[in-house]
Amino acid sequence: FTMQGGENDEGIVHMAARDIFGRIDLESTRAFGVSVSFIEIYNEDVRDLLASGKASSSLAVREDRTRGFFVNSTEKNVTSVNELLSVLLEGQKNRSVEATKMNDQSSRSHTVFRINLESRPK
Repeated sequence: FTMQGGENDEGIVHMAARDIFGRIDLESTRAFGVSVSFIEIYNEDVRDLLASGKASSSLAVREDRTRGFFVNSTEKNVTSVNELLSVLLEGQKNRSVEATKMNDQSSRSHTVFRINLESRPK
């Protein structure tokens, strides 16, 4: 499996989203909030792929005793599998790509797509 999947296979993100919202639908005693963020590490810069406007400035990597290492990036609330995948696609369009001899859409970056799930009693 790959993170994004291919023509005939769902990716890990797709399967995880389906499982998360499937479990939420089955739980009647708790209220849930789901948000996502998407960052890219490219040429030693960290970019927010969900920031408004295609070119986001470099994010500072911070450290906190409680949280560990983190960046302040855009978080979008999502309420369904389709909405989550739509945000994923939105961020994918903002990735840094350049052609190589083997692939005309090769990415020279690494990404982190984070799904944050919170719950509380109803």
